[in-house]
Amino acid sequence: GNTEAMHQMRVVLSLLILCGIVFGGPEDDPCSKWDDCTVCVSNDFCGWCSKPVVYSDGDLGMNCAAIDNNADKWYCGGSFQTQTCPDPHSWECNNETYTCDPTFPGKGKLYEDCVANCVAPTYECDEDTLTCEKTIPGRGASLFVCESTCGVTASASGDEGPTEAPAQTYVCNEALGKCEEAEPGFGSSLEVCEEDCSEIPPSFVCNRIDMKCEVNENPTPGSPTISLKECEIGCKPANVTPADMLGDWRGLQISHGYTVGEWKAEITQDQAIVYDPSGTLFLKGPITTFNDEIWVGEKSGMFKGRISTLLAPQVKVLTWAMGNQGDSAPVSFDQAMYEGNGNVFVFASCLDPTGCNFGQALKKTKELLMHEQNIAKRDVVDECMQFPTCSECVSQPNCGWCSVNVKYEDKSTGRNCAGYNGDGTNLPFYCAGEFSLLDCDPIPPPPSPAPQTYDCNVETGECEKVPPGFGTAQDICEATCGKDIVPDEGTPDVIADKKIFRGLQIQMGYQAGEWTAKFSDTSVTVYDPSFNVAMEGTVYTRPGNQLWVKLSTGEWVKGLWQQQSAPESLVLSWAWGRKTTAEGEIDLPDNFRNAMTSEGMAEFMFLACQSDACYFDH
Repeated sequence: GNTEAMHQMRVVLSLLILCGIVFGGPEDDPCSKWDDCTVCVSNDFCGWCSKPVVYSDGDLGMNCAAIDNNADKWYCGGSFQTQTCPDPHSWECNNETYTCDPTFPGKGKLYEDCVANCVAPTYECDEDTLTCEKTIPGRGASLFVCESTCGVTASASGDEGPTEAPAQTYVCNEALGKCEEAEPGFGSSLEVCEEDCSEIPPSFVCNRIDMKCEVNENPTPGSPTISLKECEIGCKPANVTPADMLGDWRGLQISHGYTVGEWKAEITQDQAIVYDPSGTLFLKGPITTFNDEIWVGEKSGMFKGRISTLLAPQVKVLTWAMGNQGDSAPVSFDQAMYEGNGNVFVFASCLDPTGCNFGQALKKTKELLMHEQNIAKRDVVDECMQFPTCSECVSQPNCGWCSVNVKYEDKSTGRNCAGYNGDGTNLPFYCAGEFSLLDCDPIPPPPSPAPQTYDCNVETGECEKVPPGFGTAQDICEATCGKDIVPDEGTPDVIADKKIFRGLQIQMGYQAGEWTAKFSDTSVTVYDPSFNVAMEGTVYTRPGNQLWVKLSTGEWVKGLWQQQSAPESLVLSWAWGRKTTAEGEIDLPDNFRNAMTSEGMAEFMFLACQSDACYFDH
């Protein structure tokens, strides 16, 4: 995700500095001369980083830097803003932890003043009243220690005789439910101890439907006691979207009573939006996680469920089972499959944006339209917010990318891309994450040696080594080299047994909507989203996971296939080559990536049922 990419960038830039790889300086940055935050943000195209910026050549700069992609680009490893600078008097004491926490500008103290006064209170025993009273810092003890000893010991001094031994005190052994002798200075009298230690303290458990802690009436023998406070800490969902769910998704509903057609989902750090095949909003709301469950929506009407993911060729596959709105999460994917129990979806999201793009299916969501209507009311807008990816953002003259959504001075929430407009106007913003003018797409790992490839010598009928970038894998070449190689007629058993597959076309320029493939032991018919026959013919197989179809016209469609198991469904990845007129003519995708971007080729993600709870009836 963006956070990981920012982390990788930070590591690389740090190494550049440590290694002394510095080729230039911030002298060309017109904003670097301002060393005061207030002065910095008052100048056009300038912004303030809480840490010195690092330029693309590894040079360490100042806190003030220009949002100008025509000059030296830089990376801010701290928060970044073009709005009013923070008041230094913005720290206050947390009276529970006795640490200094940031607060709203103007409502706190200087940090050093806060630290000096943010100390836990101490107490001394008033020997006349035998009560504990607050004392000055550096004297006394905590209230617990003071109350445990105040009035317990009778003192004697001088010539009046020896000091009496302290009275024995006791503490409760919560595991055994009885009082035991304590060290001097701790505990209380036996009578006081036994008042609250006659029974083992109750253990609490979270009611996951009401989100309330209740007494555990049937604790597991030997299990630790969970106090009410401990239970309440864990008995609430976390406002975190799993990284595996982020992205633009296209999918199918597979539970009983499913709606035929392509579903769409847009999942960000802030919320999930799902549309049914007609474009009607199905669900929308913030995402929270609780144990292994995924919750979407507000408290009054949440969709609670669970997910499973796998990586298929070119796409990430998400199986998402959810209960009905307001119900608890299904205990299994099977349970959610049955009509009335909830919904199960299988979605796909692109892995490589250079060869796959599902954003076209979500270009104009209702959320985007509403956002555009809101910002149209402002006197000044941020023209940078229209760029949805880091690469597009930082390619603009005066835009930068924040690892989280920015906050504007008018209290509204923006997007990751923010900056100055072409006319120099600016809607002041604050980036609480990290801000960069550099391209923050993930840094690719060092390339591994290219595998040896082969091409068919049509004169000899043998496969010969060719340079990287040409040919195919040796097994694919040998399976197709030579016109005398006859393919085996018949559909692979794992496909033929399933018979009906429902799917989506996924290559660049795909045709949206639900596709259908019906297999027999020897043939296949593929229907497009309008249920017109897109391909029909006899199925043949070749080594190297090749699946060939001979059409009634005598033409061939030669492709690659791969199957994987997901909860409730079998995922079939199927790449088609271009139609050819002869059995020996080779027009086969080199790999699944090749079919995503080559003209005349196509690629699909198909699903078939593989559990008793799943049934496709069309």
